Amino acid sequence: MGKIILLTTLFTLLLCPISYGQSNSHEHLDTLVINYVKDLQSQNIDTICIYKDYCIGCVNPINEDVNRCAYSSIFVPTHIIWLKQGKTFLSKKDNCFDYSTIEIDSTALWKIFFQNEQRIKKEKVKSFEYIVYENKKKKVYGISIDHSEHRDFEMIVNDNVVVMKFDDFDLKKQSNGEYNINYRHNKRLKGKIIVDELETLTKEVEDKHLLKKYSR
Repeated sequence: MGKIILLTTLFTLLLCPISYGQSNSHEHLDTLVINYVKDLQSQNIDTICIYKDYCIGCVNPINEDVNRCAYSSIFVPTHIIWLKQGKTFLSKKDNCFDYSTIEIDSTALWKIFFQNEQRIKKEKVKSFEYIVYENKKKKVYGISIDHSEHRDFEMIVNDNVVVMKFDDFDLKKQSNGEYNINYRHNKRLKGKIIVDELETLTKEVEDKHLLKKYSR
C-alpha cells in the first residue's frame, strides 16, 4: 500500500491536561459509562447505544461563570440511548457532569440498524488515501491529521456489540488537492447513516436544552 505520511502529531500534547483538575477524566468517564450500561442491563434492557462526539486536538473553552468544568485529556460528550418496552430513552455523561433522562423519538435509528445489522458488523472505515504515480508506478499514500472531529458509536444488543469509529477527516473528498480514494467507500457505509442519525438526534436534544445537568 505504500508508506504512510503523518502530517503532524500532537499525541504528547494530548496526554497533557487541557484544563485543570482530575488527571484521568477521560478514563474516569469511560468507567462511569460502563457502569451506567451495566445498570441498564441489570434492568433487563438489552438494546443500548453509546454515542461519542468529540474532537482530538481541539481546545475546549471554559465559561468560568456558567459551566466551570475541571477536566483533563480529551473532552468527550457521551450520549447513552436505549430501548425499553418499545420506547427510547436518552441520557448523557461527559468528563464533568451527569444529565437527566428523557424519552425521545428514534424510530429511524433502530429501523436503520436492525435492517442493516449484519452488514454493519462487517463494515470498516478506511483512512484517507491518495494515489501518486512515481516512475510510472502506482503508489498509495495515506494522510492523517492531529486535529479532527470524531464520532463513534457502540451498539449493544444482548451479547452482541458493534463498534464503529469515524474520523471526519476520512470522510473528506479532498485535502490539499489530493483526492481521497476511500471517499465513496466511507460515504456509502450503512454505519455512516447510523452515526449521522445519532448526530441529528443528539443535536436536537442539545439545541433544545432538554437535558438537565447535575454536578458530579
